[in-house]
Amino acid sequence: MNNQAANPQPEVIKFDGKAEYPTINAWCALFEDEVSNIQPAAGQIRHMRKCLQSVALEFYTTDILPDINVNSKDPNGAPMTLPEALRRMRNRFDRDVVSPLLAAQHLKQENKTIREYYEAKMVFLHKLSLADTHLVDQLTDGVNKELRNSLVCANIRSPSEWLQVASRLEVINKPLKDSQSPFKPKEYKQKTHCSVDHCETFKHFTGSRESERFRRNDNRNRRQQKILPKTPCKFCKAKGKELFHWHNECINRDPQPCSTQQSTQSPKQAVSNAVNHTVKITIPDEFIFFTTKVNKTRVSALMDTASTVNIINAQFAKQTGCKIIRKQTPIQLAGNKECVSPGLAIFDLTVDRVTKQISALCLPDFQYSILIGVNIREHFPFNISLKNLTVSLPKDEFVKQVLTANVDTMINRQPVNKELEKLLQEYIDVFDTKNEPV
Repeated sequence: MNNQAANPQPEVIKFDGKAEYPTINAWCALFEDEVSNIQPAAGQIRHMRKCLQSVALEFYTTDILPDINVNSKDPNGAPMTLPEALRRMRNRFDRDVVSPLLAAQHLKQENKTIREYYEAKMVFLHKLSLADTHLVDQLTDGVNKELRNSLVCANIRSPSEWLQVASRLEVINKPLKDSQSPFKPKEYKQKTHCSVDHCETFKHFTGSRESERFRRNDNRNRRQQKILPKTPCKFCKAKGKELFHWHNECINRDPQPCSTQQSTQSPKQAVSNAVNHTVKITIPDEFIFFTTKVNKTRVSALMDTASTVNIINAQFAKQTGCKIIRKQTPIQLAGNKECVSPGLAIFDLTVDRVTKQISALCLPDFQYSILIGVNIREHFPFNISLKNLTVSLPKDEFVKQVLTANVDTMINRQPVNKELEKLLQEYIDVFDTKNEPV
């Protein structure tokens, strides 16, 4: 009893070989220090069983206990020493599969905090015999870019000092939250929308530059609303209407009469009777189709009197060499639906040898090659027969176009001039070439 009280048995935390901490190196150092007073070496090794459990105890039983008295791996058969037993434990349970230096070099901060990164990397760096300056370089190499330049320029001499400096830089570079922002939005952004003279909010800012700018813009808009043209719109007058308003090629728009209470005119909405331009449906016999040419390419066009715009298949427009202007335009479809045209195609449309340049909105995956709307009347005054479901040009329009083309041919083509000169020379006695009186 007295001997046990005088020489208490050492107590070391039990090592099971599974937990992350303590590591095998830390446990071996603690065990070696605790059993330093036990003699002989065989007693130290036998005491190891009391400090092991689970997988570690199983390894001790199979690989260390049989060689305590006679080491089977020693050529002379000498008894096993404590350093040899600890070396076997390290070889079995050391988790460093790769070199600690290589593991430290590949460990980066990424989403870790400075403290987490420091603790993880120092686990590997402590296993290396490096100077403090080299340890600092290894720590600096793995941090994120926003901190790396500042740490490189700092004169840091030890890992502990590196942790203090890096932690301060982390706090400084951390972005402020919205609630912590020291800046406040300018008040005039919320108060200068009103430009009425009697408004108290407006009077508060009468001396500011912002209020003056808003007042000038408001006065300019009022002057523009009161000034109307002295003559009626020429496009409207051609249609028998005398409307006084400013126009932007209103031949393509529905003009609205102007009044003292003038409202802002919204651009004309493109309308089509198609329910869904991407859905393929069976074409009924009651639709009006007519043969035409798009840039000399023969095609069957659909005449749609419920559409205010022309629509062309985007792929067909590219194949026929149409000029494409990239401009997004909304199209109102039937059923209160809407789609967006990615561009406008400009091309030559030929009907009964009459050719004119028109435009059409492009739609990808459009079912028809080309759809002609009612706005075509400005270029082709078609006669539409609902009885026969046909489209034709008036005869006077066709004759005028043909005569114009023939006159151009007779005047501009050189072979015609030569033939005429030959006839005049051959029948000189018949034709008077000197314009002399008879």
